[in-house]
Amino acid sequence: ATPISGLQASMLVVTGDQVDFDNTKLGEQLRIRPTIDYNIGKHFLFRARHTYSTLDTKTGDKIFTANQSDLRFTYQFNVRSFLRLVVQHTDIDRNTAVYVDAVDANSRFLGTQLLYSYKVNPQTVLFVGYSDAAEDGDTLTRFTKSSRTFFAKIGYAWLP
Repeated sequence: ATPISGLQASMLVVTGDQVDFDNTKLGEQLRIRPTIDYNIGKHFLFRARHTYSTLDTKTGDKIFTANQSDLRFTYQFNVRSFLRLVVQHTDIDRNTAVYVDAVDANSRFLGTQLLYSYKVNPQTVLFVGYSDAAEDGDTLTRFTKSSRTFFAKIGYAWLP
């Protein structure tokens, strides 16, 4: 088989002890994160990443299962500027019986971001963008917009 030019795939697997910060106990985690990067031509990069996470109590009870998908589309205009679209979706299922405080049994989040970056010089970069987020939980019947932001940022590397 001939490899596909510009295509890269990787996989991260993590297992072992993990602190359950919500319940202040030690648990067992499993995290699997495959990633695909695909450079299409000289200017376009597509990245797809999915993270599957579980956390169980030491006695084997499920604390939560989480799935997060992250898609990124980047167009590099030239060495100084790019435009990137990010779409993230998270779905968390919780075993409410093992939580100390009340939590939703299911939570979903959907976020998007559009970012333009322009490098003025090696020390100065300008960012302009838009991001929004929506959430859904046990008390909601559909995704509800929770934030919307327009932003601009100038980064400068101070050299003494």
